[in-house]
Amino acid sequence: MMDLSNYNPEEYFMDFRTLQEICEFVDTYLIPTYPGLITPYNLGTTIEGRIIRGFRITTTPTIQKPGIYLDAQVHAREWLATPSLLYIINSMLEAFASGDLEIVRLLSGVEIHVTPIVNLDGFEYTWETDRLWRKNRRQNGGGIFGVDLNRNWGPANTWCSSGSSNNTNSNTYCGAAPFSEPEIEATRLYIDSAGIFRAGIDFHTTGPLILWPWQWTSAQVPEPNFSRLRILGDQMQDAMNSSFNSDIEVFRVSTCILTRVASLITTSRLMIW
Repeated sequence: MMDLSNYNPEEYFMDFRTLQEICEFVDTYLIPTYPGLITPYNLGTTIEGRIIRGFRITTTPTIQKPGIYLDAQVHAREWLATPSLLYIINSMLEAFASGDLEIVRLLSGVEIHVTPIVNLDGFEYTWETDRLWRKNRRQNGGGIFGVDLNRNWGPANTWCSSGSSNNTNSNTYCGAAPFSEPEIEATRLYIDSAGIFRAGIDFHTTGPLILWPWQWTSAQVPEPNFSRLRILGDQMQDAMNSSFNSDIEVFRVSTCILTRVASLITTSRLMIW
């Protein structure tokens, strides 16, 4: 168990963390440090029975506000996704506690729901067995395992289309049906049942990119969302590059990556503005 009594963010975020260490950071540091802001939730269970956990950040726990949904580690081997998400959340909470007016204003208007690790089984497998494992741990038969959770999203008319595979041995295997995997079905149900989410970000580590819809087609998102997403992406790019001297690029997904099946970032459930 990690000793978080003398927690130092510069040290914690300087290394990759195991599943246990990530859970300890949330349970023994974040939640106790901000008890009036953070409420834990269970999203569902994985194919191997692990509980997919998250937490809600809000200044009004008994009153719902428009929501932002954030998750990470859909692809097991992308170890930097979860620390990146938690670093952002930790920095935001520290700023709120210090009275940062911009963050205070943000949290007065929205609530943020965070699922740090979606693919718990696959993530654990990357630590124990195969560092480059990508999928979940669904038994496909014949000694073959895993579904690419990013390609298990529906709806049916976009599922398992361009950029995905019906081959169970492929890293882009889309599963037996849309939402066949409990990790993605749990995410779908959580988003749908809440009925408050206006935006969402799915954290990956494929590169220094901000990607926005659509993904499954080269067609443009209908207005006014197309303009809103483009402007938002440009604003995120400017803020990140000016703050960190980075070279992050922003694209509509289908213009920089081969058009492929829908994922969380292109589901219509998060296209409500």
